[in-house]
Amino acid sequence: MFPAGNYSLPLIWDSCSQLQVFIKFTVTDRASDRPQVTIQCLGAAVVVAASSVPEWEEGYTGGNVGGLLEAMLHPVGGFGKFLTILLSLSVAGNITATFYSISLNLQIFIPALVIVPRYVFSIVATAM
Repeated sequence: MFPAGNYSLPLIWDSCSQLQVFIKFTVTDRASDRPQVTIQCLGAAVVVAASSVPEWEEGYTGGNVGGLLEAMLHPVGGFGKFLTILLSLSVAGNITATFYSISLNLQIFIPALVIVPRYVFSIVATAM
C-alpha cells in the first residue's frame, strides 16, 4: 500500500504564491464547468420543448433520449441519421472508459478483487 497523501501539493505551494494557485484553480474549474453546464442547460431546454413539438414528443416517449435526438435530426434527412449513429458510437466509447475506471477503483478499494479480471466488472456493470 502507498501512504495516503498528495505529495504534489507542497510543490505547488512552494513555487507559486497563493494568488497564483487561486487563479490556476479558478481558471481550470471554470474551463471544465462552462461547457458541461451549457450542454446540460441545452439538454434541459430540449426536453422541456419536446412536449410542444409532436414529432419530438413521440420520439421522447418513455424517456428515450436517442429517439428524441433522432426526431430532432429527422428534418435533415440522411445526414441526421448519420449524426445519430455517430452520437451512439461516441456514447459507447465514453462508457467503456468509465466502466474500466470504475473496475480499477473497485480493485483498489477492495484488494481481494485483484484476482478478478477487470473486464468482468465491466460486463457486470453493463448487465446492470
